[in-house]
Amino acid sequence: MKEKIKKIYHFIFVEDSWISYVVFTILAYVILKFAIYPGILYATGLTDVSGIVTGSMVHSGDINYTYKNWLIFHGYNYSSNWPLKDGINIGDVVLIKKVNDSQIHVGDVIMYKIYGIDIVHRVINKSDGRFETKGDANPYQLPFEKNISYNMVVGKVVGKIPYLGWPKVLLTYLIMKVK
Repeated sequence: MKEKIKKIYHFIFVEDSWISYVVFTILAYVILKFAIYPGILYATGLTDVSGIVTGSMVHSGDINYTYKNWLIFHGYNYSSNWPLKDGINIGDVVLIKKVNDSQIHVGDVIMYKIYGIDIVHRVINKSDGRFETKGDANPYQLPFEKNISYNMVVGKVVGKIPYLGWPKVLLTYLIMKVK
């Protein structure tokens, strides 16, 4: 048994062949996906982490038109102490925590699923357990953002890590280009 373990170890970690690289990559992915990732979520109390691949929350260009002035024009009390007031850039990773409906307020950034797609946008209205959102960089609210039930909400964005999501961005664009 000891010899078999040594051979497997040598094959995966020492041998210089493309097959050993493939096996190592698959093994690393499985360990990250099914052991380390869930362990980090459990230890930190987070629900999810997600890399941002679109620019709907990016604060650049004429952000006064798309964000601050839009909110003020539509009667929202923009406050500089809203969470993520500097937006979220493409390639950032957002940290998501499941919270009660009562802990989500206008101005918070939430992640929800619609048609199986993760959306990260700011809450601009809340009534009767339903939410309306808008991407900060979007010039107007999109139709799917107007009637979000709490059961669609993955959680509230509680932080972001810059640049860590670039592998997801690159893979997403590569897959889109291939299709």
